[in-house]
Amino acid sequence: MSERDRKQTEGLLIDAVAKLLAEKGFAALGINAIARRAGVDKVLIYRYFGGLPQLLEAFARTPEYWSSYEEMAGGDLTSLNELPVPKRLATIVNGMGKAFRKRPMSLEAMAWETVESNKLTRILAEAREHSGKRLLSQLGIEPGNDEYMAFALLSAGVLYLSMLARHEEHWAGIPIQSPQGWKQIEQGVSRMLNAIDKG
Repeated sequence: MSERDRKQTEGLLIDAVAKLLAEKGFAALGINAIARRAGVDKVLIYRYFGGLPQLLEAFARTPEYWSSYEEMAGGDLTSLNELPVPKRLATIVNGMGKAFRKRPMSLEAMAWETVESNKLTRILAEAREHSGKRLLSQLGIEPGNDEYMAFALLSAGVLYLSMLARHEEHWAGIPIQSPQGWKQIEQGVSRMLNAIDKG
């Protein structure tokens, strides 16, 4: 098999992981189901990746699982970096919410982490934690200060509401399945982070 064919097959397998997560959840992830969805022999999962954990690690490194700093920033890193830190954090927290609402498989994976801890969920959790630390480094935020804690709590809240919106229409009276509801949330995030600067 040529290198091009191998890359194509690897892509099919990673895509199959994403689709199964989005459609059926973590419980559907198995060697046979992934191979069947990708339309390839399951032997290729072992040959190209070494097994299911390594395939999941490859998936976790893709932009389909975790959005880039640039995407969260709305594509304009120069303008973002010129903003005061609270406004920069608000842009990233709100951008993170938008990015993840476009990634149902990532929301499904994070939701599964809240109900079960196993080798597969830990792989994705570690990838998410690594990406989060890199993001904070790019933002120039020191662990432990007020801005760090506000970012950690608000981003967790936005991700939780994004997960909840897959099945629920409201949270605390806010319509979390509508653009109007998310506009309210984004305005609240901005106000809270700006309050740190004034405090």
